[in-house]
Amino acid sequence: MTFLTPSPIAAFRALPAGTVPPLFSQCNVRKHEYWQFAKLIAPASELPEGKKVWTTDDAIGIWCLKCAKALPYQKGSSQSIRYHMETKHMADLRAFRDKLNRIKCLHSKILI
Repeated sequence: MTFLTPSPIAAFRALPAGTVPPLFSQCNVRKHEYWQFAKLIAPASELPEGKKVWTTDDAIGIWCLKCAKALPYQKGSSQSIRYHMETKHMADLRAFRDKLNRIKCLHSKILI
């Protein structure tokens, strides 16, 4: 007989409204537009003895700060946050990319 274990973020999906799990920021983000209001979910509210900071290896999920939703997380893949942002927050993605393009345009004019 096989038993399915619930995903580690299942408990965070059932949090009462207004409750936020322990969060931390991801380092070395490549696609800033996807992470503009997303944080990684820490496995506990306090660091274990001997550990100084949470790392991406420790993350058990992604928390969208805008819609207060837990998403699955797999180190090295931004697929779940990309899908979430493209389906739920496309206007924010466009605004971020437009702002980035304006900044790039200004920098290129300065260099000329």
